[in-house]
Parts: sequence; structure tokens; C-alpha cells
Amino acid sequence: MESRGTSVVGGLIVDHGLGDHWAFEQTGTKELFTCIGPWEVGETPEHTRQLNIIGTLMRQNSLEFTRAWRPLLLSADYSPETIDDWIHKIDIGTLF
Repeated sequence: MESRGTSVVGGLIVDHGLGDHWAFEQTGTKELFTCIGPWEVGETPEHTRQLNIIGTLMRQNSLEFTRAWRPLLLSADYSPETIDDWIHKIDIGTLF
């Protein structure tokens, strides 16, 4: 991606960019580690429900992210069949 003029570390500079924007008075970042799926157990049933919602959304986001890479991988000469196989294995949880 860097050879194309973009960066994979965009998330690291979001706070700086927002902090400099006139529309925002307070900005900040926080690292949060969470499951990518709905199985984390919280301190209370409500906390567990919230963590499960976050985990479900993170999983959906991760699956869509892999599809977003398809054009880039095609331009790097990976075959459509190989990419589709990787996406399928990610979807069913067997790639890694």
C-alpha cells in the first residue's frame, strides 16, 4: 500500500488529525482489546451483552475488511480463485 502512496497506519494518526480540526474541542484515543466474536464475558450480564455486541460488530467489520482488499490483491497479480479461497477460509474461520 505504501508503494501506492497510502499508509496502513492511518489509525495511528487519526487523533492528531481530529485534534487539529476546528470542529472538535476534545479528542483522544484509547486502545481497546476485544474479541472478534460474541463470546467475551463481562462483569455483569449487561456488560456481557455490550461486549457481545461489540464482538459481533468487530467480526462483521473484519469480514468486510477482507473483501475490501480484493481489488488490491488482484492488482498485485493474485488470482481471483486464490483470493476467493482466502476469503472463504476467513469466513469459516480456517485460514489461520
